[in-house]
Amino acid sequence: MEKIKLTRQQLYELIWSESLLSISKRYDISDNGLRKICLRMNIPLPPRGYRQKHAAGQKVYPEPLPEDCSVKDSVDLKLRLGDRNGNSIGTRTKEIENHNSLPTTVPGSLKKPYPLIKDAKEALLDKRNRHRNCDRIACSQGSVVNIQVSPGKANRSLRIYDTFIKLFLARGHEIVHDNFWGSFMIYGEVYKISIRESMRIADNNNKSSRNRYVPSGVLSFRIGHGYFSKELKEGKRKLEDLLPKFLAKLELMAIEDRNRRLVREENQRKENAEKEMRKLRKKRIEDEKDAVLEMVSQARRIDEAANMRKYIKAKETMLRSDGDLSEEEKKWLIWARKRTDWYDPLVIDKVRGLIDIGEPDEIN
Repeated sequence: MEKIKLTRQQLYELIWSESLLSISKRYDISDNGLRKICLRMNIPLPPRGYRQKHAAGQKVYPEPLPEDCSVKDSVDLKLRLGDRNGNSIGTRTKEIENHNSLPTTVPGSLKKPYPLIKDAKEALLDKRNRHRNCDRIACSQGSVVNIQVSPGKANRSLRIYDTFIKLFLARGHEIVHDNFWGSFMIYGEVYKISIRESMRIADNNNKSSRNRYVPSGVLSFRIGHGYFSKELKEGKRKLEDLLPKFLAKLELMAIEDRNRRLVREENQRKENAEKEMRKLRKKRIEDEKDAVLEMVSQARRIDEAANMRKYIKAKETMLRSDGDLSEEEKKWLIWARKRTDWYDPLVIDKVRGLIDIGEPDEIN
């Protein structure tokens, strides 16, 4: 089993984003074992009824994580292997379909639409929001709900998307608004979701002209955009009947993405810690080198200061052998001794702070 390390903050966010039972299905630990870990790490647990109130749209707020330096700051958990405890698309789809309180049926008309769907409807009716490559495709530009379908499929797409949003929220997930289009948050992972109508090549009798693309009438859910997007397209079963399967697929994708993200974050944390250790080790080595070089320099100055004193003494002896010292000779001897003391590292500390060692001429 793959082992990942969760910090205290990460485990706190995980506990408040989904149930203990749901977490225990992904990690090799029981929900009661998770509860004991939270108690040991002083992590508050959601009160009874918290998730039901959250799913019903009531305002509930997680209890803040208290600061506590006396507890462990991380825990190792093992990921389960395979599709155990309902972690398969089929099992999770049946769980959603069999839940009587979940809105899985798309109505025949748009009733009490979610506010985002109202905005998307207005955008789809605006003829200015036509696809630049095909004027038969309407886009919900200006809305955080992304729908790109032909005008004849607009009402159906709105009903499907509205039902999906209500089902998504009823499962306890969140919709995050941004400046582009809606972000759907599951277990802390964020996804862009759109409904699109695929295109087909139109019948063209004139083989010399370029291919012309027209709407195919086939709708699909798309997660993300661009090359790495994932798609669930209707076939024998209409998109209306695929809502539980699409949400199950999205939830399992979020679980896998979250586990991979936690592993990446842990690896990044380890890498950063190793970089910091290498940086500190390098600094210690450089400091040691500098200290040794400074010691060598100081030792050399001590020897040189001793030679300077021998020279001063020898010169004084030579000057005195010719008679009394002149005033100039006395001044030079005083100056030479003071400069030698200034140069001697064993003496300079006695006057440091009283003189600027960079300006020996200021020594009186």
